[in-house]
Amino acid sequence: AVTQNNKLDEFILEFKPDIIFAPCYANHYMLKLTRHISKLTGVKIISYISDDHYSLQQFRISILFWFNKFILRSNIRKTFKHYELVYTMTEEQMLELTTSLKAKMKILRKGADSSQIARKNTVGAPIRLVYAGNLYCGRLETLAFIVQNLKKINQKEVKIRLDVYTNSELNKNEKALINDCKNSFIHGVVSPEKLKEIYSISDVALHVESFGLKYKLMTRISFSTKIVDCLSSGCAVLAISWKKHSGLLYLKKEDAAFCIDDLKNINPLLAKFIENPEVIDEYRSKALTCLKRRHNLGEI
Repeated sequence: AVTQNNKLDEFILEFKPDIIFAPCYANHYMLKLTRHISKLTGVKIISYISDDHYSLQQFRISILFWFNKFILRSNIRKTFKHYELVYTMTEEQMLELTTSLKAKMKILRKGADSSQIARKNTVGAPIRLVYAGNLYCGRLETLAFIVQNLKKINQKEVKIRLDVYTNSELNKNEKALINDCKNSFIHGVVSPEKLKEIYSISDVALHVESFGLKYKLMTRISFSTKIVDCLSSGCAVLAISWKKHSGLLYLKKEDAAFCIDDLKNINPLLAKFIENPEVIDEYRSKALTCLKRRHNLGEI
């Protein structure tokens, strides 16, 4: 039995659900529980998957990781047979899983209300870059590379600054990489309301991913909800990631952001911001257009 007692079964049978939503995570127990409930009720199971739990496109040297991975793949294959429909955020994941698991899938994007976004038509002096989010999975190193370029550009005068808002705990050395109190400043986490205020006085919202092999494969077909937050910030969006990341591919396809897939291209783009700040305003409009076209909360 999946459960230690039959209280859950009793609740479900008494509740008589018409449909069950069971997200697909890398959790053996929850996958097994989904199959149990499917057999118990016989009703349609709707699922959602975001991370790459199934493919073998990972980089690990741990025997335990690969042992768990193959068991997880078996569990996912068994469980997918019980799903009536599976949602994902990326076309790449939909293509892979419809091919490998014959799953019926649809794209479900995060929605946003564009009616409350204040339209800006000026660029700050200095130009303000802002990053809001966690710094795990190698994102810290990418931000640190941006800061290195800011130090070169701002040698005589601070023309561009970076503000980082995060709840990630950093040690002294990690903080030093992105907090020199001249070119870049690190702050703690802020409320959604406060973040809106910060975006309103900023120019470019950053979304970054890792270029390290382990992390770029781990997040390959993921779509960070922070991307939609950036699109709805009222700022232009700058996305920095390796070239096959689903989030970057999406923004490129929609022409909704400045997209960099090679770290050596950061400096030329920052120089372009200084020489031609009007391009920032152009990409503010492109971000808002994409938001309205693909992430309209009412339509979703």
